Amino acid sequence: MLTMKVPLRAAEQAKQDLIRRGLFVPGYGVPKESEHLYFPVKERFDAPYDFVERDLDERPGQPGTLKEALAGKLPTDALDKLKTAYDQVGSIAILEIDEDYRQYDALIGKTLLLTNPKTKTVLAKDSRHEGTFRTQQMRLLAGEDTRLAEHKENGVVLAVDVEEVYFSTRLSTERKRIAGLVQPGERVLVMFSGCGPYTCVLAKNTAAREVVGVEINPRGHELALQNIARNKLLNATAYCGDVREVVPCLGAFDRVVMPLPKAAETFLDVALAAANDGATIHFYAFLPEDASGEAHGWIRDACQRSGRPCKVLGTVRCGQQAPRVCRFCVDFALSK
Repeated sequence: MLTMKVPLRAAEQAKQDLIRRGLFVPGYGVPKESEHLYFPVKERFDAPYDFVERDLDERPGQPGTLKEALAGKLPTDALDKLKTAYDQVGSIAILEIDEDYRQYDALIGKTLLLTNPKTKTVLAKDSRHEGTFRTQQMRLLAGEDTRLAEHKENGVVLAVDVEEVYFSTRLSTERKRIAGLVQPGERVLVMFSGCGPYTCVLAKNTAAREVVGVEINPRGHELALQNIARNKLLNATAYCGDVREVVPCLGAFDRVVMPLPKAAETFLDVALAAANDGATIHFYAFLPEDASGEAHGWIRDACQRSGRPCKVLGTVRCGQQAPRVCRFCVDFALSK
């Protein structure tokens, strides 16, 4: 049986991610050796963990996937259109359900509670992320009626309001990647910082001198302050306001993170003005999977206008918005 070898500290998040992707294989034991767990998986995929072939004990009767559990309960057309991938934020599961099949909300929600014992609340998206604050309406399918989750990742605990603040669990690996690039003593700026996931992960897992988050959404800022305090991060700070107004008052930074994938190119001038010579900037954008070079053009044009020569260090694909539309991060450095 193919398994994914995961450190104990990351096991819960990794398992939820496997279940969300439909890659976890139920009905088998999950062995533990030293500081690792071995999760049975359907196939290899791009993950920051090793894949190992192991003999596993069968344990029939364990809950299967959501789609397997709903077989025979939903009409075939509804089952075919049901998206097996869902977001797991702490004990809250968030699904997308086709508008034509809302009459099955309760059945789908209750079934998910049975197949995923860690889930206490099941929600469905009722809108896209909208407005300046990037809020998203959701409806309750089953379980506890709450929108506040306690999410654990990369050694931090985050309070997340899934309806009032933009947050993506799918960026946990990307946040870990950025943390691995931060050098001791750096001063780091996180623009559009939300409830503080980048701010907290970078402050907790690096020797940065200071990590500063700026978020315009008051609810996001409120939770960021709570998360910084809860994780006892003495090298993290959060400010509430428009980055165009707040960032120019904060001084210069050695690294700038821009996790706003829509229209972030309109804020490159703010990031460049705040960056030291030699600084690294991480720019995010949603683009067609074969058009990541478009972001390079935006960066070159912005640097030329500001008189700041730059070098693209690399481009990372770190998520998907829609079929053939991906989230890219372009890492680039300013000349010294």
